[in-house]
Amino acid sequence: MKRDMELVRKILFEVEKMDACKNGIGEVLGVEGYSQEVISYHLKIMAQANLVEARVSRLVGEASWRVRDLTWDGQEFLENSRSNTRWSKAMRMAKEKADTLSFETLKLILKVLVDESLEVMASGA
Repeated sequence: MKRDMELVRKILFEVEKMDACKNGIGEVLGVEGYSQEVISYHLKIMAQANLVEARVSRLVGEASWRVRDLTWDGQEFLENSRSNTRWSKAMRMAKEKADTLSFETLKLILKVLVDESLEVMASGA
């Protein structure tokens, strides 16, 4: 299955809206326009990337991933990608300049864009 960075961002926003999981099992997450299989796969790889706390739940041989909370890294990535303008620019730059859309490249571009906006704010003050 192919990684969808738009879905990764949407999942982070959805997890942010949740209360931290209190039951220890985690929550089944729904994102409009995506199947549970695709969401579950993305939760698994997001847990591997340390963006979310998630665990696998097996019911009658079928495995699905349940999310518990955002991690520190997940919070950082979400904050850097919160602005739709910054997100669109980072996605465009990653595809044009880097000719690839790796997670590490996207994180780096987002951080550079945040740093640039802070420099502009500081110089205008």
